[in-house]
Amino acid sequence: MIKLDLTRELPPWTELLLYLVGGLGIFTLCSYGIHFFFTEITLWLSLTVFCLNVVCLGGCFYFLGVRRGKVTLSQLGLFPARWHWRWLLAAIVLSIIFIPIRSIIGAMVEFLLVGNFESLTIRSAILTGGGDFSWFSFALNFLGAALVVPISEELYFRGLIHSMFQRYMDFWPRMLLSSALFGLAHVDSIGVIISSFILGLVNAAAYEKSKSLWLPIAMHMITNGFAISFVYLAKFLGI
Repeated sequence: MIKLDLTRELPPWTELLLYLVGGLGIFTLCSYGIHFFFTEITLWLSLTVFCLNVVCLGGCFYFLGVRRGKVTLSQLGLFPARWHWRWLLAAIVLSIIFIPIRSIIGAMVEFLLVGNFESLTIRSAILTGGGDFSWFSFALNFLGAALVVPISEELYFRGLIHSMFQRYMDFWPRMLLSSALFGLAHVDSIGVIISSFILGLVNAAAYEKSKSLWLPIAMHMITNGFAISFVYLAKFLGI
């Protein structure tokens, strides 16, 4: 029987392939499997996808990253926490600046390449679980999409993948490649791919500058929180 020893040092691209298959690959397969059997978008379907995100991406970070000694919580500035409260102001300001920029660019690309915004509508439905407005739905989706998912995605894309690129690549190649992978993870919509690519660039730069994963986590939370709140506000107003 051939046994794969994951504790030994692997070539960079083999290591990357391991991360992509072990995290994003499994999450994608599970997500498509769920959507194949459950075609109607419901609150519980959305929450299941959020939980899969945490289990697959967060689990990959822990088992293939931390447990194998490829990254440490201290190296990422997570524990002991490397945090300055002025970063919260920076996260808010940067989010306010880039949310409209990336939203407009993403929408323009979507319209130019696809000719409609159908995929963005589906993405909004997934974020809100479909159905009409309710405070219960808003609270659960805000908890999942705006507070929990940003942590697992930042651990995986910046904490694991971008940190690996730091060992082998110069600044701009690793910035562009890690952000491209983050964008392509949102493959259900061209507009969201472009918008996520921009967010990936900003968050990767924030991580490089602060040497702490807490700053991109805060920015990701603010961005997702704004998106959830905006969509639910539209539902509440009946738009």
